[in-house]
Amino acid sequence: MSQLTQQLLDRFLRYVNIPSQSKAGVAAVPSTPDQWHMAQQLEAELEVMDLENIQLSDRCVLTGMLPANLPAGFTGTVPKIGFCCHLDTVDVNLSPQVHPQVIRNYPGGDVVLNADKNIVMKAARQPARRLHRHRAQNRLLLPPGYGGCEPESPGPSPGDPELSWG
Repeated sequence: MSQLTQQLLDRFLRYVNIPSQSKAGVAAVPSTPDQWHMAQQLEAELEVMDLENIQLSDRCVLTGMLPANLPAGFTGTVPKIGFCCHLDTVDVNLSPQVHPQVIRNYPGGDVVLNADKNIVMKAARQPARRLHRHRAQNRLLLPPGYGGCEPESPGPSPGDPELSWG
């Protein structure tokens, strides 16, 4: 794995481990301190990446500008681009703690998502059927329960086409 790929994976895993679920019934924006924590962490990373005009508003909206690095003498125009994302996740009665799996050298076939609860993603079922595309690749990244679904959640039930409950 290249150094850049490892850095991106480490950063992604760090982000998903910040519990950022919104809290129903709270009028404040953001609705939880963890959402502020995530925004502050992202703000620090934007500073390290030398973005300019970084601002974190009192409503937890984070903005920054990455100046163009056009070749010297360039006189044309280029389009501007903006990225927008939510820092929170919706609370659907799942644990706010996320523990994704990185499966290195995925050989194909079924993937055990949670051995203790006997949750297995069957390779023959949709959308798991698409996993075969990742055989022989260096890694496969999956959330626990594939999409956060655990047996006690209101999500998929036994017989669901995505999961086998053992």
